[in-house]
Amino acid sequence: NILGIMIQTFVSLGITTILWIAVGYSLCFSGGEGGIIGNLDKMFLSDISVTGIPSETHKSIHIGIRKDWPEFVAILDKAINAVSDLQFRKITRKYISVDIAPPVQKAALSAEEKAWLKAHPGIVLGTDKTWAPFVVPGIKGTVKGIEADFIERINQATGANIRLELGPWAEMVEKARTRKIDGLAVGTYHKERSGFLVFSDTAYTIHKSIFTKKRRLPAVGTMTDLKGLKVGYQAGNLFEEKILKRVHGCIPIAAENKTILLDLLDKNQVDAIIGSVDHLI
Repeated sequence: NILGIMIQTFVSLGITTILWIAVGYSLCFSGGEGGIIGNLDKMFLSDISVTGIPSETHKSIHIGIRKDWPEFVAILDKAINAVSDLQFRKITRKYISVDIAPPVQKAALSAEEKAWLKAHPGIVLGTDKTWAPFVVPGIKGTVKGIEADFIERINQATGANIRLELGPWAEMVEKARTRKIDGLAVGTYHKERSGFLVFSDTAYTIHKSIFTKKRRLPAVGTMTDLKGLKVGYQAGNLFEEKILKRVHGCIPIAAENKTILLDLLDKNQVDAIIGSVDHLI
């Protein structure tokens, strides 16, 4: 199935994806803590594996919306509740195996909420451009992937016109802060961002893991094992930054995206990386 996904996305991802596939970074992702779905051996990353689970491995994912739009958050909450867990699992499985999603129920919006959507005909939410299979850039600015399909379900449930803007995660956060976009499609709640975002109900959860070389000695199995080590994390990812700050003596190394982090680990420029097994890694 992984090979099938690679073939389907090959043309739309262009030269960037060709490079990713060559070094094995495109579609190594997991459905849970237990390991990676996808074959790192075949992706030329046979020396990298999940070696530990951070103490806070599960994190709720919300949609963050500009602070002055609480009306839209109420609309999103109704839409999220209208998209059942079964429907979300169907979306996820679409990028691992072929399946048919059930029809989306319409969210029960009030007249005021419908009027608010009519007054805001275009809503832009930012997300990281490298988070396959959640985000898969297509041709002519189109976006596919789990997150894109989930946003489409929200559009169907509410009549909203939400579109995704892709870029480096730190850049998307700054654009949301300065209201150049209307919010973040994927994000965890952080007090530091509550000054410019209000958050929807939980849309889904993610899982974090520690990645190192397979035969690394001494072995890394817990966060305390990271003491004195260079540990990569994604720039702008407050969750990863916070859990690394709790490790005394750890040396955090920020990189723009997970692809770069995997490359740093493969070249021994970091000792480990923190990453979500539900995203690119």
